[in-house]
Amino acid sequence: MWLNLVFDHVVIVEKDDPSLELFKSLDKNNIMRISIVPATSAEGLASFVLSEADRIVRQLTDFRVKATKVVCFEDEKNSACVTAV
Repeated sequence: MWLNLVFDHVVIVEKDDPSLELFKSLDKNNIMRISIVPATSAEGLASFVLSEADRIVRQLTDFRVKATKVVCFEDEKNSACVTAV
């Protein structure tokens, strides 16, 4: 499943992180597994997941179904809700 691949037991790294090359090297040398995302905020992750989930669902259903909303909980004090336009 895509969510497990991207988020399970990984270090999430923003694509513009100044240490990205170091993280990539650590991943390449099997020291840690990283997942590179557009933004690491709750809002950024929710937007990323909605976009990818929508793409996957549309592809699997021959465009009969679409993803319209994602809620991301970072912790009890921080969450984000993104709805498709």
